[in-house]
Amino acid sequence: MNLIIILIKCLSLSIASCFAYKGMPRLAPKKIPKQPIIYPIGATVVLECPFKSSTTMFVQWYRQNEPVDEFGKYTITNRGELRFEDASVEDSGTYVCEAVNGFGSTKATLTIAVLRNAELISMETFDNPFDPIFGTDLPAAEEIQTIQNIEKNAGNSIALKCNMPRDFVKKTNWLKDGKQVNESLLPIGSQIISSAMFLSKLRPKDSGLYVCIVYTEYSKTETSFMIKVKGLKPELSVFLKHNLPITVGDTVTLECQWLKHCSKESLAILKREPVIIEDEPYIVLDSYEVYQNDYYENILKIKNVQPHDDGKYLCVAANTFGYSYKSIQISIMAPKERNKAITSNHFLILFGSFMIILTLAIFTVSFVLYRKTKANSTTN
Repeated sequence: MNLIIILIKCLSLSIASCFAYKGMPRLAPKKIPKQPIIYPIGATVVLECPFKSSTTMFVQWYRQNEPVDEFGKYTITNRGELRFEDASVEDSGTYVCEAVNGFGSTKATLTIAVLRNAELISMETFDNPFDPIFGTDLPAAEEIQTIQNIEKNAGNSIALKCNMPRDFVKKTNWLKDGKQVNESLLPIGSQIISSAMFLSKLRPKDSGLYVCIVYTEYSKTETSFMIKVKGLKPELSVFLKHNLPITVGDTVTLECQWLKHCSKESLAILKREPVIIEDEPYIVLDSYEVYQNDYYENILKIKNVQPHDDGKYLCVAANTFGYSYKSIQISIMAPKERNKAITSNHFLILFGSFMIILTLAIFTVSFVLYRKTKANSTTN
């Protein structure tokens, strides 16, 4: 195959020029680089075959005793240089260039080392004449630590991301307060994806020091997050489940709702008497709790209400961050008062209906008279 290529090249030249130099290709000492030739990860590698150039010389490159694949990663230039981009550690090793002409062939060996950043720390240039640093000769692992202080309200979400080194990452580890993070103990909806941790619906107990440790072969990088989750006062809503007015003998239902991040043991429905809140006395009433999708309910039912049930009712919830309350006023009407209210309401309804009918009648009569007057004018 090499002979055919040489003959093709020679046919394109004169016979004299093809065999102007009588002898096999000769090494050019000035072209022989110091070895190993050192490149950083990601560099573009260009290897020159160290022979005296000749228009009749053909160059072939080998790696691991096999010709390099020019249709893949490697390219052989018109000047016989071997070129490839985005060098990786796996590209380290010995490359053989073979220069061939009509008198024979000569081989030269070039060795390259593609090194990680940590291996290049003590080297001034990438073609340093000293042997590359490997294994136990490496300097101490570099530790880069960054601390971020973050405050979030309970119920919010947050994404924590590691500072990633440029070298190949072998392992990523997450710690909370010095212990391995247990994903099952994270808030619902949270997840860890390698170098990122997503915490959803934060709770006060999720506060702490989170550390992401990224390991490469020669170094360790730490990123620390001091998370403080600020609890919120309970958020309350109070509802009266009864149509007004409320009469003696009715059954009245009060509902107090609060979000799940409020501890359900801290809530009660009160009625004004012995407990002092905002300078007013209240008494704790018996009630029961119901759990819903996003909130708890504390429900108070008062059967056969009597005049003494009249008054202000409070729903109070408290946690370590404070307390909140909502009030509602209940007025109990005696049956006679209710009848008077109903009679009064009926009178208002009847009066309103009468006024509507009267207005429609006046409008209709006016419209008929208008049409009749207009018709008479047209006839005349």
